[in-house]
Amino acid sequence: MKIGTEDIQKIKKKILALMEKRPERIGIHIEGEMARIVKLVKKDEDTLKLGAFEDVPFSLIDQSLEQQKNFLKAVNQVGSGLQKVAVNIEDPSLRIRRMVFAKMPEADLLEAIRWNFREHIEVPIEEYVVGYTALRGTIDDNKRAIIGYGVAKKAIDDYQERFKVLGLKPVSLEPISSSLLASFYTNGILNDDGYHVCIYFGETMASFVVMKHDELLFSRPLAGLCQDMLKKNMIRDIGVTKESLDEMFGSWLKKARDVEVDEPTPVEPDMSIQSKFDGSMRHCFSNLVIEVQRSIDAFCIQYDVERIDCIHVCGIGTYYPGMVKHIEKTLGIRTEAFNSFANLMDESLLKGDYIEKAPLFAVAVGLALS
Repeated sequence: MKIGTEDIQKIKKKILALMEKRPERIGIHIEGEMARIVKLVKKDEDTLKLGAFEDVPFSLIDQSLEQQKNFLKAVNQVGSGLQKVAVNIEDPSLRIRRMVFAKMPEADLLEAIRWNFREHIEVPIEEYVVGYTALRGTIDDNKRAIIGYGVAKKAIDDYQERFKVLGLKPVSLEPISSSLLASFYTNGILNDDGYHVCIYFGETMASFVVMKHDELLFSRPLAGLCQDMLKKNMIRDIGVTKESLDEMFGSWLKKARDVEVDEPTPVEPDMSIQSKFDGSMRHCFSNLVIEVQRSIDAFCIQYDVERIDCIHVCGIGTYYPGMVKHIEKTLGIRTEAFNSFANLMDESLLKGDYIEKAPLFAVAVGLALS
């Protein structure tokens, strides 16, 4: 189904109308031991701009009193006292899947979605909360395609309680994938007729997401591909302490800022620590490309699509020297880092710290729009 310029303008007006109704909130993306906080403000009737952003060490599960104090201070500074927050929810019970059903009443559809997830969850089906977004186009006259979402009720309750204890009011809990959709859309990335892939490579998780226009079409985790897992494997394979590895990582990333690096350079194999470090990075990049190609193949088969048009990378992985170029070179698909501030700031200000940190705040921007 092809959407023209007039259709896109209608979608934009619809989203702007929803923005008029939505309560003001700040977006908080918490992953591992880091929180990223964003507030968007209305510049005029049709335009949102970046009001403030901040990142601060913080663990939702096990924070120290000092972490809690610094986190709340950052939230207060970014939000100017605003207590309403939209937060990402990540839980082993979270599932996102395309489904096809016969047309049926709403209540029956929700029950069908819940039962469709039953083989992949470890909680009683009655305690599993589901929702969906309808996909445009029809399978035939009697069927409809949707993207179904599901998560354990206990996970929702736990998130809400943790934030209430902090004195904050969670008005929205969103998966990373739907937050990325909002972030990409508001930055004008999805205004063409292409299929856009986002690779989110983060501290504790990695995700593969496909979007087109205003729709999330496909989402799957990239198992074992995150910074924490990479470091754990390196500690085991290289034989260094966590502190030593953190120092090596820091030096590697600093070098990338000083000298442009296309991708990890092959060297003659030896037993040196540096050689093992370089080998681990090449192995990580290779595994990432393999998993991305598998995910692209699965999407193309499911949607009967010949190709995807562009790959965007966000999260901590965009700091890795050569990751973006390695993906583009290996897969032969245009690949770029995602600038989540592109349409939210004046172009003259998009430099330095703003450009460097924009890919890290992709989820938080989307949450601020939720």
